[in-house]
Amino acid sequence: MKNILKSFCLLIVCTAAFSACHKDLDIPYDNALSRSNMWKDASDLEQSVPGIYKRMQAYFSEAECNVFYFGETRVGDFMWGPSLESKVQDNFKIACRHNTLTPSNTIGWSGLYSTIDQANAVIAHAAECNASQDRLDWALSQAYFARAFCYFHAARVWGEVPLNLLPVESTTQEECYPKQKSAAEVYQQVETDLVQNCKPEKLGSEKYFGTPAAYYTLLADYALWMYTTRNGGDRYLDMAEQAINKAKNYSNVLDDYAKVFDRTNKKNNEIIFSLALSASNTGGYQIYFCNPSNLIASAYRNNPVPISSTQWWSYSQGFVDILKASEAKGDKRVATNLGYGPYSSAADHHEITWCNKLTGDMSSRTTTLSTTVMATW
Repeated sequence: MKNILKSFCLLIVCTAAFSACHKDLDIPYDNALSRSNMWKDASDLEQSVPGIYKRMQAYFSEAECNVFYFGETRVGDFMWGPSLESKVQDNFKIACRHNTLTPSNTIGWSGLYSTIDQANAVIAHAAECNASQDRLDWALSQAYFARAFCYFHAARVWGEVPLNLLPVESTTQEECYPKQKSAAEVYQQVETDLVQNCKPEKLGSEKYFGTPAAYYTLLADYALWMYTTRNGGDRYLDMAEQAINKAKNYSNVLDDYAKVFDRTNKKNNEIIFSLALSASNTGGYQIYFCNPSNLIASAYRNNPVPISSTQWWSYSQGFVDILKASEAKGDKRVATNLGYGPYSSAADHHEITWCNKLTGDMSSRTTTLSTTVMATW
């Protein structure tokens, strides 16, 4: 079993902790739900929890502060390359691809702390809302799950980070001028929130929030990270095994792989956690795979090649070759992940490739994406 879990670790461990920036800490006073106008009745509690996930979605899917940049791209040149045509990439994208991120070129964490602050507000004031015990347990468990999710991400990316556990409600609070805590302290808080504070059976089944399946998957991820990168010992391997076994109770794999990424059904049976708020965005990480129209022959623009302004990322040729070889053996999943063909506007019509997953609505001139973060089995 240990060998199986060690292999599973390799699929999960795609980020490494960095030394955090020791310049002025950018922690916003972002808790708009102050004690003076909120936390009066149960409806306030019901409205506050979605605010946590709205902030989380904004941070993890917009600009360059997303799970793509702090996760998949750091596989490196084996899988990723710059634009096929112009070979364009800025310094941040190159640093992600080459695993050379430093405190000076790492995107900030203010949006992440906006999410944490909202979770802290729910934790601090939920009991004041005269809600039923069931709804109180739901709200608190959602807040603890979200806070653990965010701090786990922060510790893996930056290492030492501020560890705010109270909502920012006054400019005189210590939380407005926080000091960085060691990565060990942050990881311990993640574990406390997951193991002691969050009640997975109270999370509910709504996939735009934390669910029991998402909880056990996060707990397994955390435990495997602690075992493989923090020398946590066999206790964490056992914790991971138990969490994986419990997560299997919620597994419901679809027969058709392509349907997992159906943008019209972001809460399908195989999705365990989905942050999706809008289908009218023309941003999000997927847009960086789309080709500019002048480089694609007119007959193929958005048919099938997704069009946007600038292509920043492409799959490396070596990775494309691996996918094609798998497709030749009958792997039908490849077409969901990779699009390719002789669609270039160049005279030789050389092959163009793009990410074919979650390409969005291509009925208009510019591809319209749904800014979505999804966790699947």
